[in-house]
Amino acid sequence: MPFVSLVVSKVSATTKQCATTGTSSKHQRLVVRRPLTKATVRMTQPEATSKAEAQPVATAGGKILVIGGNGYLATRVLEKAMQKGYRVTALSRHPPKEFLRDNPKLQGVRWIQGDALDPEPWKHELQDATAVVVATADYRWRDLFGNQRYLQQVCGETGLSVSKAACGFANIQKFAFVSAHHYPPFVKLLPGYFKGKDDAEYQINHDFGSRAILLRPGFLYGKRTTTFFGKRVVLPLDWFARPFEYLAVGSLSRMVASMFGRNYLFHPPLNVEDVARVVIAGITGDIDKLIPKTEESRALVLESMDMYGIADKLRHEVVIR
Repeated sequence: MPFVSLVVSKVSATTKQCATTGTSSKHQRLVVRRPLTKATVRMTQPEATSKAEAQPVATAGGKILVIGGNGYLATRVLEKAMQKGYRVTALSRHPPKEFLRDNPKLQGVRWIQGDALDPEPWKHELQDATAVVVATADYRWRDLFGNQRYLQQVCGETGLSVSKAACGFANIQKFAFVSAHHYPPFVKLLPGYFKGKDDAEYQINHDFGSRAILLRPGFLYGKRTTTFFGKRVVLPLDWFARPFEYLAVGSLSRMVASMFGRNYLFHPPLNVEDVARVVIAGITGDIDKLIPKTEESRALVLESMDMYGIADKLRHEVVIR
């Protein structure tokens, strides 16, 4: 894997703990403040920090509540959390499909049904949770380019709703939200989807500050299991995406990106396993050993290239444990 510089992105927050609303008055991206110099992934053991500087982490053995637990990325997050020794609860509107219940890596996951837009019936699940992950997605093809209000609700307002419900619980040490990279052509085609993501980012950053992790991946690839006419089908998305990944992180692309800026043309697809690994690393505090600490009032924002660099180091076990 090529060496990738890691840029730590931060977003500003207001001073209140819980806001009544997180929606922005205009449909615009949450402003990201980047440092003047790029911070590279640390290759050696970081210097010790005082207790006052230490970021809160969700310790192993604690409970992680994953919202949208039946999803493509969420199920990988469940697997990684189980491997780390967490107690895992997955909440979705629909019960898990048979192939999820039969997955040996998910044995021990507690499956519950609930609507993220209506947290009152399941809000008690937050009382003993040490971390919350929101990875909701429900792409109905008939609504993809038509019913933007549906996409805004399911893909964005779910995160906003969960943040409002969870911000009053001091026991929640980490709140991770899977947002999305803004590919300029698709922002115009799917305004509801991206506005929902933006509004959720504002709310979560406001409510959780440095305890929040906002992930903005682009296209995710890997083996995707689904059902087609009642039969289980495995879609090898990696066959399509891997060539684009190598193109996006190759030396030529890096050179062009350094000249013109890295945007959607040089934004690599990500392995879904890697993104799940980064989510758990953020919850456990392993990311804090790789990148500088964020300010107390600001969430950590990770773009695709950031996650690519972190996952590369995690795969090679660079993190000092």
